[in-house]
Amino acid sequence: MIAALFVSAIAFTACKDKEKEPEQTTTEQQQGGEQGGEEEKPVTPTEKPEVANPDADHVRVVVFYGSACSDVAVLSSWANNNTLSDAPKFTKIGEGWFQVDLEAKELTAEYGDPAEPNGLRNCKVLFGNADGVIAGDWSSQWYATVDGNGDPAEDNQVVIEGKAHLVGDQGMAAMYIEEDAAGTVIWIAIGGLQDNPCKEKTQFEQITWYVQVTDETILAAIEEAGGLYLHGPFVDGSWNGLEMTKVDANNWTITVKSTAEYQLQEGEQYNYTLAADNWDQKALMDNGSGDNRKAIDREVYDEINYMENVKPFE
Repeated sequence: MIAALFVSAIAFTACKDKEKEPEQTTTEQQQGGEQGGEEEKPVTPTEKPEVANPDADHVRVVVFYGSACSDVAVLSSWANNNTLSDAPKFTKIGEGWFQVDLEAKELTAEYGDPAEPNGLRNCKVLFGNADGVIAGDWSSQWYATVDGNGDPAEDNQVVIEGKAHLVGDQGMAAMYIEEDAAGTVIWIAIGGLQDNPCKEKTQFEQITWYVQVTDETILAAIEEAGGLYLHGPFVDGSWNGLEMTKVDANNWTITVKSTAEYQLQEGEQYNYTLAADNWDQKALMDNGSGDNRKAIDREVYDEINYMENVKPFE
């Protein structure tokens, strides 16, 4: 089985950053409809390390990612988004290989369970930059996205073997560790990251978003909801939304400025919804993807033609 894992892993093709189009094109067109995927291709593993099963009270997670620019990786969930420094850290056990042991009692919570805010049953792997810093906006997580139905996409760059599988999670995909995983090893091969944590990024004093909506169904939903909202890590740690200013019947805009607490930069993740505090009605890409979008310049031009639970992708 593990041989098949690596066949899949080395077949991954990391997504290339696209050339910027003229300013008037949409951000989605500038990115070629692809959200994320770092520039380096993964290194092919030559030998699987010897890894024993953990004791009955632990789950052992072993990851291969051969093009990381640092030796720092963590396993984290939305529950500790604001405390990534406290997330379980992987130990490097070989070239491109990382391992972490989790106590089974840490895996009691499913995503969004308020009774277990520190649960890691739904989790993702993130890598640090050359200084070992984990981005607070999760931009360095594995590249595992979802389709227009919110299910893990077929072209994900993550392969999992063992008692775990991918599930949809806020526009990307998380790993769900199964209830009977204690005492076993979960193997993960990662073919790319959402963004290269070591790539130097341009910092912005402010970013202005311009959004156009012409679809009558979506326009009616915005009217009923009372507004269109921009979400991102620049709002707060929970990615709540900022209400956009309506310019006319079909256009909205908003400008966000850097603060002492948050520095805007190239690659900022964001998305649009119809509420400040939930993502039930979220904008979809024109290919039906539920990925978060990325701001690659100081001005962002978007069109919304599909929206989850409003106007499904066809």
